[in-house]
Amino acid sequence: MNNGTVRELVTSEGCWLIPEAINDGGQVAGWSYQVDNEPTCAVWGAWLFDPVTNALQDLPNLGGWSKALGINNNGEVVRWATLTTQGDSTPTRAFRSDGSNIYELGTLGGVGSCAWAINDYGQVVGVSDTQGDCRRRAFVHDGVLMWDLSERVTPDSHDLVPYAAYDVNNLGQIVGSGYTSELEAHRFLATPNQ
Repeated sequence: MNNGTVRELVTSEGCWLIPEAINDGGQVAGWSYQVDNEPTCAVWGAWLFDPVTNALQDLPNLGGWSKALGINNNGEVVRWATLTTQGDSTPTRAFRSDGSNIYELGTLGGVGSCAWAINDYGQVVGVSDTQGDCRRRAFVHDGVLMWDLSERVTPDSHDLVPYAAYDVNNLGQIVGSGYTSELEAHRFLATPNQ
């Protein structure tokens, strides 16, 4: 960046703001953390910053904690949220919101999931517990269904089980982490067939 500017995001006393993602319109999605039991700040709260109004909008918390982690150019936000604040073992769930509606994305059969990113076509990626909660897998949500990413790739194309998907672009390419049959950790780039 040459001759650019830096702009402070609006905050309130006692809150740490953690920006996580930005779209081409300058909207920022992130989360806040309460410092020193400040009552004006959510303990873990998702928010959306609008550069036109210079306003920070708290996103509904669904009864528990929430972190916004991704935003697309349509202003759709993905995040994880808990439905209660009771205990550290409260499962998280992946959600997508479009400004007026919130959609729970579900899981791959387990109790928890987390959405990390969304592209302009509404494809969401993240990580989900599987049936029996014995393992986690990377998922892609196509707007209707959540799919285990390891079941959407050609079996002979890899010795890698996608564990978590962190981002998806408008071509449908997904990046994330996985492990081999020898349990070695690796990163991956998954590219769909055209």
